[in-house]
Amino acid sequence: MTSCSSSNFPWYEITEADQSINQGDIIRNCPIIIPPGKINDNEEIDTNLEYYTVIVMSQSCDLEQNKIKFVLACPVYKLGDFISRNEFYADKKSSLRQGNVLHYQMLNECTISGFECEHLIVDFKRIFSINYKFLKEFVKENGNRVRLSPPYREWLSQMFARSFMRVGLPNNITPFEDENDTKITSFFKDKGAEKVNADAEEALDLFIGKLTDALLKKSIEFMKKESRNIICKSDVNKSIESMKEEGINIL
Repeated sequence: MTSCSSSNFPWYEITEADQSINQGDIIRNCPIIIPPGKINDNEEIDTNLEYYTVIVMSQSCDLEQNKIKFVLACPVYKLGDFISRNEFYADKKSSLRQGNVLHYQMLNECTISGFECEHLIVDFKRIFSINYKFLKEFVKENGNRVRLSPPYREWLSQMFARSFMRVGLPNNITPFEDENDTKITSFFKDKGAEKVNADAEEALDLFIGKLTDALLKKSIEFMKKESRNIICKSDVNKSIESMKEEGINIL
């Protein structure tokens, strides 16, 4: 096993093809069976076979002790490919790097000779379950592979867990009288909104530094159309789409 020597804590190491699978292994061209949207009893099933670069998310101890039959993995995209398919994030690379974009996590570039690669994006929205026996045989024929090194693989596992452990409370803790509202909350309260849902704040956080009165006012308009006094994420999304249709660029 070889590792990059440019740092005391390199992001990646190279694992030989016949070595056991560990958490953080990046497996290229992995075949994934995609089932149909509906399955009827006693009928043949038409499935699609798609190929992804994936990163193993299952714990290494479970893999080493054969405690699981299926391996959890998430697709990984090169940053350039991800941006080309999701132009919305073209100017949000800093937010991706800082881990502030829910369901997506950026990994550092790889500079190991022969395995050079730009920054990567792990997609937590798509989780694959892969037969472990199949995967063990597949990697043997797939060549040496890149492995995410500690502590980065443990950190990625934490980010993975964070994307699922969010809990939206119906009522937040009552704020103190001298507590300052955020710019977003203050604006909406001045316009008659009683509350700003956490997911709406999260959506608007992407535009910090670029917030416009037009975006905020449109969110109020959509809230009132629904006869609500609480700003929801749907109000923000509808406002963004409405402004795009009007040719207003808020990014």
